[in-house]
Amino acid sequence: MGLLSEIEKAATTSAEPLPDLLRRCKVLAARLKNPEFAAWVGQELNGYEENDDVPPYRVIATPYSRGDFTGPFGSGAKNVPLPLSNVDTDIRRRLTEIQFRQSVSALQEIARGEDPTLPWPADLIMLTQHRFLENMALMSAHIILPSGALAGILDTVRTRVLDFALAIQAENPNAGDSPPNASPPLPQSVVHNVFHNTIIGGHANIGVTGSATIDNSDVTNTFTLPPEEDAELTALISAARAEAATFPNVQKSTALATIDQVVGATKAKRMTAEGVKSWATALSTVATAVTVATPNVHALAHWLGSLF
Repeated sequence: MGLLSEIEKAATTSAEPLPDLLRRCKVLAARLKNPEFAAWVGQELNGYEENDDVPPYRVIATPYSRGDFTGPFGSGAKNVPLPLSNVDTDIRRRLTEIQFRQSVSALQEIARGEDPTLPWPADLIMLTQHRFLENMALMSAHIILPSGALAGILDTVRTRVLDFALAIQAENPNAGDSPPNASPPLPQSVVHNVFHNTIIGGHANIGVTGSATIDNSDVTNTFTLPPEEDAELTALISAARAEAATFPNVQKSTALATIDQVVGATKAKRMTAEGVKSWATALSTVATAVTVATPNVHALAHWLGSLF
């Protein structure tokens, strides 16, 4: 069995540990002599540095945080929901749109926790210590990760490896078995296009002629809505915003912030599959958490979720 077939077989089952699958891809990158694919594999295995661009599938909406407080005379409060509307916009963005830079192994460890969380950076705790409870100081805080968010990232990596391998195989079935000292089995321009269309863009359409083509030319995997759907979304957003304004403070700030993200992406015509899915999850979670009726927020969450 050739290397490409081995990778395809391993990518189609969760029995193959993801780090092992990526190490096979490291070999494939060396045989293709492609630095872009090699760099991506290395980043997924070792983590992304602070200055590295993080792929869109590693950016997740995280609307909830909780914290522990200390007060006078030994008083305190633990695991208190933190209304992020109380903090500055830049800080709120850092806490509600998380870029996961950890290696796939580290993400797997976090995901194994019963209730996965991420601690707040120390500088944000210092900056917001007295923004939440009167006469009490925030001592520690953590972000509540959406259910399934990390599993979704890991599954996306596995799927994109499969897409890449299938697209390369369509161009040259023996590309993965090229001798180390041989010329590249495919032109670098071909590998470049396949990489951006399957790994960065996340869409591969393998034609019957064996040529790897794309069903989306925008390599950032963005899309715009048809006019009729855009109008429907505008109406849903208006109703959901009015309803969310009646929620308790924590849920209100989360719902309104999520709706603002939807509006901003729609106006900029920069909606992504990952973003839409995270917004739908966040709104569903908020709507379930409040005790009042939430038909409009639920409707917006369902509409977004139905796009994919």
